[in-house]
Amino acid sequence: MASHNSNVSESESVSDGVGLSNSQHVSTVSGSGAMPTTAKARAKHRIAALEDELEIMQQERGMKQRKTTYYIAQGRVIHHLVILYASLEDLISENDHRYEDQPEDAATPESHAMWLHRTLAGAAMAAWEVGDP
Repeated sequence: MASHNSNVSESESVSDGVGLSNSQHVSTVSGSGAMPTTAKARAKHRIAALEDELEIMQQERGMKQRKTTYYIAQGRVIHHLVILYASLEDLISENDHRYEDQPEDAATPESHAMWLHRTLAGAAMAAWEVGDP
């Protein structure tokens, strides 16, 4: 074995008690002591790195899932309001009544859709404020 002030390394074969032998690499860096880098240690390090990466990916997925859930929840609110507060016949008659009372400038289907969107948005905001404690 050579002894220097700089980096010195040696390789030896070590049995792990199961009958399998692992190659162990021992490095001595400027008198700081031995640092074993076995296959087992490298595997543990790789597992820890993969677990960290998985945790980061799950956090990113959670944020994306929360955004999606928020938009789905908005649709559910309207669905539940329809189910809880109005019968189907009332909704149809309300739609017919609003369609008859719409402004004259809503002649095109696009402008009618925009008018319906504004009306629904206003009703949803009013319902949201009533339901908000």
